[in-house]
Amino acid sequence: MKIEGLKPWHIVLFVVAVGGLAAGIVYSLGGDTRPAMTRERLLIDMTTGELFRMSTVDRTLIPPEVNPTTKKATLMPVEQADGQWVIPAQFRREENFKAVEGTISVWVDERGGVVKPSSSEIRPL
Repeated sequence: MKIEGLKPWHIVLFVVAVGGLAAGIVYSLGGDTRPAMTRERLLIDMTTGELFRMSTVDRTLIPPEVNPTTKKATLMPVEQADGQWVIPAQFRREENFKAVEGTISVWVDERGGVVKPSSSEIRPL
């Protein structure tokens, strides 16, 4: 192979391209590197206050989710912020709460999305 016509920037470009290809292959074969918080979501039953943990690896969260015990759509995403349980803002749409089957009884501050679980136990979903 002749390298007489190659300029130094050609060699650098080739090395960067090979390095990028190698990095892409390693990244794509490296497995799931997402943190746990993006692989699972905490949910609260808006009628009873029960907490559940749902895997989101192979499914999309569409609130309200169905409670496996009651078979009713009562589960909304929840997270802890400043020591309080809060429905995240992106899920606090009126249509989500209208779709909850039953009477919502967990509100502490409806405007701020603050709710009160009935216990600290988190059940798997």
